Amino acid sequence: ASQRLPDLVLRHGLARLPAHEGDVALHRALVDDRLRGVALDAFDPEPPDTSHPIFRHERMLGSPHAPGNTPSAWDNIFASFTRDVAAVLRGEPPRYCVNPQVLERP
Repeated sequence: ASQRLPDLVLRHGLARLPAHEGDVALHRALVDDRLRGVALDAFDPEPPDTSHPIFRHERMLGSPHAPGNTPSAWDNIFASFTRDVAAVLRGEPPRYCVNPQVLERP
């Protein structure tokens, strides 16, 4: 496993690494205060081996990769998506937007 996170990751604060390549490096970066925190939602394998020390770190947030994988959840996701697309087509802002700063561009 990699023991070091790429400098680019530390500069921009975002990483998407396979667990087998990144778990040791992520934990080391948290312990060394080179990362303020880490949120993980995809693990290989699923479910993850929670005996890894990163799962006990106070600045690690972990969640299941597919917590809402039910027919009802998908109905809600598609309904919300449809409403937001319709709003944008009408020239209105979407209700749910992960990067709202783009809405302020001319």
